[in-house]
Amino acid sequence: MIARVEVRGLPATRSARLRADQRVAAAIAALPPRVTSARVVFSDVNGAKGGLDMRCAITVNLSGRRRLHVEDLATTPRQALDGVLAKLDRRMLRTEESDRDSRRRPKKYYAASRVTDKGA
Repeated sequence: MIARVEVRGLPATRSARLRADQRVAAAIAALPPRVTSARVVFSDVNGAKGGLDMRCAITVNLSGRRRLHVEDLATTPRQALDGVLAKLDRRMLRTEESDRDSRRRPKKYYAASRVTDKGA
């Protein structure tokens, strides 16, 4: 399944939007196959004043789970995209680890029934 990627808020130049599409698509392809779509939004927080003002936010929809939302602030859109992709990678690793840990541990009712069955 190919995930759908939507990028908003970048300048109208085709090269910047295409580069962001390609980078996000490559990052999502490296993630588990449960990703169904991603939405990337760039916004200028404080106008033309400069400084840390470019916000990049990614919302990733996962099949069978809730959405993941990650944001980052930087001085340029490219730096913001780099930061948010790194945060998304860490968040997905943490999500996968918690899923794996929850599958490994028996649920309390299963463990309790095993104890009472042995005692009988």
